[in-house]
Amino acid sequence: MIDYGELSLITANSALEIDNYILGRNKSFEYTEKLLETFEEKLLKNPTFSWTFYNAIKKGTDKEFEKVSDLAPEMSLLKLELDDIIKLRGKEDRAEDLRSFLIELSGQFSCQYISENPHTNPYTHHMVA
Repeated sequence: MIDYGELSLITANSALEIDNYILGRNKSFEYTEKLLETFEEKLLKNPTFSWTFYNAIKKGTDKEFEKVSDLAPEMSLLKLELDDIIKLRGKEDRAEDLRSFLIELSGQFSCQYISENPHTNPYTHHMVA
């Protein structure tokens, strides 16, 4: 089972890492690596993720997606872009687009978490005291 609350935090932290990369502050991609690993191992095989991904991607494109399989090229592109940014080959303009998409995706993961856990706050549930 995928913990969408944790995934939301990982995705948001990945967006912050990419932002720091764009600003020249940091070249550490711990959360981005974790996101890519989770993406490859769990998310591509999960139908709920496909709809969460769809909700995030439809806000940034005019493309029409009629079925889940139409998302496969977009998912492959995200995987490649995450891998490129980790290897410091990401172009700055694509890095900005990736950062923006990850922010939207993090929000969609939060929504999915809340829909599955309506009485739990996703932002305090995973915090360590």
